[in-house]
Amino acid sequence: MIDVTDHNVNYIENDLLKQIKKEKIFVVDKNWFGGCWKLEDYLCAEKKLDLIINEITKLASSPFESFILAYYFASDREFKFAPKGSPFQSARSYVDAINSGYCVCVGFATILKRLCEKLNIECAVQGCYAKNKFGKIVNHANNLVVLNDEKYGINGLYYSDSRMDCLDFAKESNGLFTKFNFLAMPITDIGKIQIKVWQDDTIIEMNDFQSLYYTRQVSENDKEYLSKFFSESTLKNIMKYKYCKPIHENKIIEALKNLCFNEDEINEIQKCYFSRKQMFFSDINSIAPKNEWEKRLAFKKYLKEFVSHSGRKKDVTKLDCATFVNYVFKNFFDVDILQAGFGKSWTGKIMTSALGNQMLVEENLSLSEKLSFIDTKCKIGDILFFHRQSKCDNHTTCDNWYPGHCGIYLGNYKYIDSRLTTRGNIEIVSMENDNYMQYFIGCKDIISDLEKFSEIEKQL
Repeated sequence: MIDVTDHNVNYIENDLLKQIKKEKIFVVDKNWFGGCWKLEDYLCAEKKLDLIINEITKLASSPFESFILAYYFASDREFKFAPKGSPFQSARSYVDAINSGYCVCVGFATILKRLCEKLNIECAVQGCYAKNKFGKIVNHANNLVVLNDEKYGINGLYYSDSRMDCLDFAKESNGLFTKFNFLAMPITDIGKIQIKVWQDDTIIEMNDFQSLYYTRQVSENDKEYLSKFFSESTLKNIMKYKYCKPIHENKIIEALKNLCFNEDEINEIQKCYFSRKQMFFSDINSIAPKNEWEKRLAFKKYLKEFVSHSGRKKDVTKLDCATFVNYVFKNFFDVDILQAGFGKSWTGKIMTSALGNQMLVEENLSLSEKLSFIDTKCKIGDILFFHRQSKCDNHTTCDNWYPGHCGIYLGNYKYIDSRLTTRGNIEIVSMENDNYMQYFIGCKDIISDLEKFSEIEKQL
């Protein structure tokens, strides 16, 4: 048994493997995207990849051009499930996907990863969870790649999803040549396009590094996972990147011209970019608010101005927490949350508002468990609730479950807080060091539901 788990097998090592007698020798990769293969099958897949690498090195003159061609070859296959009863890895490991022709999202991601490794481009496979309209949890896999190319002025961490640009998907997209629609997508487009393409699927949680799209800090689990793919120096740089960057379509078109793609294909690509919003976003308003991410980031900037006293009215600091939350939502989004609420306190009215989706935590969770809840459930602009109505009654009961305090989440385990009784000021509080976290009971997403508010107002 030859174990290649978390190891980039180089050309010299592959040459040595070719000299081994192939009978009863197996190669194993113990990662979730790996598998166990006969040595001859492993070498067969490696040989096919090496032929592709030879073609890439003949054509490409820079890292970005090499990656574009690797992405092209990785996506140049159909999405196809293995027959019933086949081993789990049959359509998921790059060896099986290349040899058998069966390939699902993990197969696309692992093929691209292996090609990048052979081109000395650091690339990670990442997974995410999604929930469809029936509430069923489904899995998906894609890639993170680090590119540094002076020729095109590219340097950073980039998201790509070759499964979404595969052959059968191109057929579903009105015949448009979609090979590079999901190469280095802008952060603001990723969730929306997957929602539309997956027919009402919505991303509910992202693990590995993809969770950075929701602006949380990198956890130790992230670092441990990413260290399998990225060198120590690159990993340090990734921490500075924070977000995946987009690559402008003009740079992709320029690279394709330098790689001598034919004019018809390039014209189709330009047409596809031009029509991307029509192609994917035609009914997006019925699924999620348009430009929701931009709204959240703009709201965060607006809230931070209050902390810095920029443009803030003096009397704002005299407001209690619930009135302050209502004030900033009213001022920025022109919505009155209190009008749509039914609780017996002002904070309770915000929590029980007909506007937005409410999520509660289980009682008696530890601080780390509550932070984990915030990590996976909360987005910038969500309202956080704490149950502290009095010194004598800090725990929820059947008769008394309305929260006594609230704030607005800013990402990175921080929220903006107005505590009139204790500090008489507005400030940004770190949840990791905040005593109020022992009273944290849940959050509410108002921003994703803003479009419905006008209808609620009419009914009141």
